Amino acid sequence: MAVRVDRRRVEAARLRCARGVVAVAVAVAITSLMPPGVAYGASPDASAQAGQEARDRLAEEFSAVLSLREAPDSMCLSVTLDGDPIFESRSGTAFTPASLMKVATAAAAFEVMRPDEVFTTEVFARTEDLESVTDGVLKGDVYLVGQGDPVLSTPRYVNRYGVPVAHTDITSLADQVMAALRARGIRRIEGRVVGDESWYPDKERDYSGQVLAGQTDPVWKRSFVTANHSGPPSALLLNSGFSRYSGSVSGAGLRQSVRAAVPAQHAASVFDDFLEARRMVITRVPVAGVAPVPGERTMLGAVDSPPLSEIVARMLTRSDNTIAEMILKEIGRRGGGSDRASAAAGVHAVLRDKLGPAANGLLIADGSGLSYSNRLTCGAVAGLLVEAGPGSPLVEGLAVAGETGTLKNCHPVRSASGHGQLLTVKGKTGTLDHVTALAGTAVAASGETITFAMIVNKPAVILLGTCNRLRRTLLNAAANYTYGPAPTGIPVHAGDHAALVALFDGTGGDGWFNAWGWKTAAPLGRWHGVSTNSEGRVIGIDLSGPFGNGLTGSIPEEVGELSELARLDLSGNDLTGSLPARITVLPRLTDLQLSGTGVCLPRSLQSAGSIITGWLGAGLRTCASSVDPPAEARFVDMTGGTHAEALQALAERGILDGTECRAEHICPDQAIERRTVAVWLVRAVDGVDPPAAVGTGFADVDGDGWWAPYIERLAALGITKGCHVEPLRYCPDGPVTRSQMASFLVRSFGLGPAPPAGFSDTGGSTHKDAIDRLYAAGVTVGCGTDPLRYCPDQPVTREQMATFIARALDLA
Repeated sequence: MAVRVDRRRVEAARLRCARGVVAVAVAVAITSLMPPGVAYGASPDASAQAGQEARDRLAEEFSAVLSLREAPDSMCLSVTLDGDPIFESRSGTAFTPASLMKVATAAAAFEVMRPDEVFTTEVFARTEDLESVTDGVLKGDVYLVGQGDPVLSTPRYVNRYGVPVAHTDITSLADQVMAALRARGIRRIEGRVVGDESWYPDKERDYSGQVLAGQTDPVWKRSFVTANHSGPPSALLLNSGFSRYSGSVSGAGLRQSVRAAVPAQHAASVFDDFLEARRMVITRVPVAGVAPVPGERTMLGAVDSPPLSEIVARMLTRSDNTIAEMILKEIGRRGGGSDRASAAAGVHAVLRDKLGPAANGLLIADGSGLSYSNRLTCGAVAGLLVEAGPGSPLVEGLAVAGETGTLKNCHPVRSASGHGQLLTVKGKTGTLDHVTALAGTAVAASGETITFAMIVNKPAVILLGTCNRLRRTLLNAAANYTYGPAPTGIPVHAGDHAALVALFDGTGGDGWFNAWGWKTAAPLGRWHGVSTNSEGRVIGIDLSGPFGNGLTGSIPEEVGELSELARLDLSGNDLTGSLPARITVLPRLTDLQLSGTGVCLPRSLQSAGSIITGWLGAGLRTCASSVDPPAEARFVDMTGGTHAEALQALAERGILDGTECRAEHICPDQAIERRTVAVWLVRAVDGVDPPAAVGTGFADVDGDGWWAPYIERLAALGITKGCHVEPLRYCPDGPVTRSQMASFLVRSFGLGPAPPAGFSDTGGSTHKDAIDRLYAAGVTVGCGTDPLRYCPDQPVTREQMATFIARALDLA
């Protein structure tokens, strides 16, 4: 008992100290937000004091978890209000997080993939086989090609959940393929259904045989595999990789399931059954294999998954381990590789970029949290949720306490002194034999956002149950925050409100990734990405991100009515058109960030002053004579946007010929493969196609592949040295990172030496010199500002590569 009493005294002392610091900050903040006499007649000092008292009470109610009999010393807690810490206990100490790891996996996923991105599963046949069909017989194989869809399912498998869950119905793909075959008069296939899982070439099925450096225990316990806590990851995964399964989705039901030994063959076998059920005759047994290269095949059908945001929501709400491991592999594929070690390193790199020093001590061993080797801090988990914010795909994907997922049976309870309706609490649980964890958020009526994270490591803590007192204490503390300060009486400026509504309506607001608060009665400062001054005037708009916030179209003129606007950051959004002239003369606008967009400055405004010159130097380009998108796009999925001009320019010069992902599709958001980079660069540099190659110097380049001569020519030009030596390999199917792309372009176009660009994240990179040269040549402006970042480990998409090449050729 002595240890417990001492710990409470230490925490109480820390809390008193923290109150003193926070009190000053909150008093200043509230005073700056609230002009005299507007908050229900209260004075600013009285309002500040009331707000601080509410924060103190909230901190005490959360910190009560440390005094519970079940609370060990080996735990951490972090609580913030509007991102400001109000209570911390060992928040920087790393613990085993269990399924809180899924929060980190989701956060990393949204850094390298768009929330609306989908996974596509396709079916092909050899073109020559289709062209030689006689008497309704296709003599050849049909190829089912997976691209990492983690929720590809049969209706029977999905219906077990009893509630709607995000999934991709494979039977719709079977319907498409049957329609395509019948249209060609095919009634019989003298061949096989071949399942292709080469999208993830590593073929790791579990991690029970892997051990991290310096450790002795395997990454996964073998019992986790035999109990089917996760299916066997594969690029072609059907029904989570289970060839047989029970009617229950509980843990007991999982233990009765049977893992597919070869997931691609299992998927091919089920697809074969669906085709035969539709009266197609198939003569040979399904197998796993590899589909022909794009130039030798014809598509028979394709099915897209739900958007990534919905898949992540299923992962978080239901704590789905298989989805988490599949997403980890996709993160890795777009970086250093889809194997566990490379993918985990990729996630760690993303977290380091997002969290800075708060990422110290983190260890990423898997994507789901099954590994006891994982280490996260409460501060890091809370920080990821704070950065995402209410309305984000990450936070919206969490389970709702008392309603959904792993928190469905854990209802917050009103406190004895509580009043008003309990707040909705969203959260993510984490459970292993020796771990119980919970992190989540709640939004008060005032618009204040509570964020908390707790990790407890204690032997046999699982025996406390899924809705234990530790978790209930946190849920109740958050849900009962109905005593906070009433919404302030800051007036809403009608003109600013109208300008923001015009921005929302004019840039596809209904499709934004996060539109929290927009077009509601909430104060403008509570709208996502909007900051206001003490008079309620809009002074900043930040709707940027790796992929922006989903804004499309052009910036409306009304934004030029925000007369107090000092900062406008729309970087990364798929915006086009010219910058409205009224924005360029806003008197306080000094920080304008539009990198990664298609927005340009009208030529007539080039000489408008030093501010304009600074904006041009920060990535805003001068408009061409016409900013209209091409009248007739070469590809059906090239529908305008930031990179459409570059894609069209390269397509018109024949640079893209033969590299389509499927008929009339260029797949602009898809990570570009190294073989495709070779084709594009050789055509851009030489202006002609290379002669046929006699053999190849790379062990992994098929000499019969149509793209092999381009890789050989790229090597002959000194642009590539391959991806590996002994044996020499090129990794033709691998992605290209932004840092690798820099070296490719510098060597291709002979870009000269340049001074350091000042990127904060390129130190130590072997490609740093090339990145600096690329920046000096105006080919890149980086991926973010404040600080200036390049994101060297992010994979390059096809549309981004087109823009980089077009800029180097002075075509865009």
